[in-house]
Amino acid sequence: MSQLYHRETQNPCYTNAMQNPLIIANLKTYLSNVKHVFHLQESVWQHLHKEKYSYLLAVPATMLYQIVQEKYKAFKVGAQNVDTIEEGAHTGAVNVEAVLSAGASFTILGHSEVRETGETSGEIAEKVGASLQKGLSVVLCIGEKSRKDSDSDYLDDIKDMLAESLQNVDRRAVHELIVAYEPVWAIGAPKPATSEQTLEAVIQIRRTLAQLFGLDNAKKIKILYGGAVTADGVAQFVNEAGVDGVLVGRAALNPKEFADIVNSLYEG
Repeated sequence: MSQLYHRETQNPCYTNAMQNPLIIANLKTYLSNVKHVFHLQESVWQHLHKEKYSYLLAVPATMLYQIVQEKYKAFKVGAQNVDTIEEGAHTGAVNVEAVLSAGASFTILGHSEVRETGETSGEIAEKVGASLQKGLSVVLCIGEKSRKDSDSDYLDDIKDMLAESLQNVDRRAVHELIVAYEPVWAIGAPKPATSEQTLEAVIQIRRTLAQLFGLDNAKKIKILYGGAVTADGVAQFVNEAGVDGVLVGRAALNPKEFADIVNSLYEG
């Protein structure tokens, strides 16, 4: 185990790990063995410049408990999705209570890959509402499928998707909400959206959040960017795009690349 990153004797509260910059690594199902997750993180830590640099890690639900029990202080752990069902005959479902009992601090909801399976914003709204109500922080993903310079329909798409996904949220719970802007057309692309394109979307998101929850509450909600995130110029991008951090996918599987993202954002 790295001497820089040791197991903590006390687990810090989630809010302590939510300082700027906010960095979330979504491991998806690329790693099927929890030992591989630990090995990956060990490699990441070898490249981080300071012990205080931390991030959030979204893992498959089956790995949550074992990873949480290790009490590593370099990262906090969350789920990649939840189901809205309560206790009962729901074979294969993983509800909010299950991930909370496993030690999850947050869950990602509305990811573009999940939406592609047919999950609607209305269904996502039920998950968001249930999660926040039960004390599970939410990273809500939204983003337009395409963008055309000739019109502004994509801005309406962003507004509608956000409003529909948050229709069940009480404004008293928005302090546990994070919005991740992930333009679908940029995911897996050679380059991310530009800072100008992202800033335009962030302005629309902030405006919509203010309409839903009031200006003061809207200012407190963190907004992330996700979509082809790399270490190259990430700090400048974040500074210019008006976001509070990033949601990282593929790059989180490359220890040096991901560590460079973390280092750049903390130091940039």
